[in-house]
Amino acid sequence: MDSIVGLGSAGCAIADKFAQYPQYKTFKIDQGLKGYQKDGAYNLKKHDSHQGYEENTPKMAHFFKPITKDVLFVTSGAGEVSGCTLQILKQLHDKKCNISVLYIRPDLTLLSGTARLQERLTCGVLQEYARSGVFEALYIIGNPEAEAFIGELSINNYYDKINDLILSSFHMLNIFNNTNPVLDTSSGFGNLARIRTLSVLNLETSEEKALYNLDNPEEKIFYFAISEESLEKDGKLLNKIKEQIKENTEENCNSSYRVHSTKYEDDFAYCVLGTSEIQKV
Repeated sequence: MDSIVGLGSAGCAIADKFAQYPQYKTFKIDQGLKGYQKDGAYNLKKHDSHQGYEENTPKMAHFFKPITKDVLFVTSGAGEVSGCTLQILKQLHDKKCNISVLYIRPDLTLLSGTARLQERLTCGVLQEYARSGVFEALYIIGNPEAEAFIGELSINNYYDKINDLILSSFHMLNIFNNTNPVLDTSSGFGNLARIRTLSVLNLETSEEKALYNLDNPEEKIFYFAISEESLEKDGKLLNKIKEQIKENTEENCNSSYRVHSTKYEDDFAYCVLGTSEIQKV
């Protein structure tokens, strides 16, 4: 996750969030962007349809030249600009990058007929590509689920707060995956469980809230972020962790966990859920 590539207004807004951390190099692609390619902004020519953007996706070899390793590609399928999605991903794939896709699903009940068809097409095709192994993983986050997790949101800060949640979740996941845990029963996801989402586990109540309602999760990894003090002094901690995993593991789902030491005062936990099953579009 060294490079963040955001397509469209949602993807670019999330890329801007990642830009506050020095470990990420961000690239934004959209129509009407301000800035220059050398600064990570690719301004697309305007087209009148989803198909128009697909058929006229420019070659971006020079723009993507700094990308050499892991890529998180971020987009939503409702906008017409999402027509470029597959063509851009093909160009990134040709660079032999390790690609994960973060797909933001809007509230489908609020989309027009055309936008809904575009969204379903984009989401469905990305899932098929993920299952075939073209991407490392497809992470789906739903705006309605994120809104329910946060609670009441004003109109002015609606997307900003949701994007903050997405940033914090993926940034912490990236940290966990690049640091050694103090306890680890996980061997990672299998080759089939490439359609994924994240959830947040409340360690006080054991309540888990998913950021997308993933159908039939087959694998689940819990990431526990525990303070140094709790790791040192809480003799019941491991039993608590095991009980919370049991309470929040679905039938026919294989669960594992990682425990990480942190300097935060409060303990918290994230989960990554994965399945090989195509989700409803």
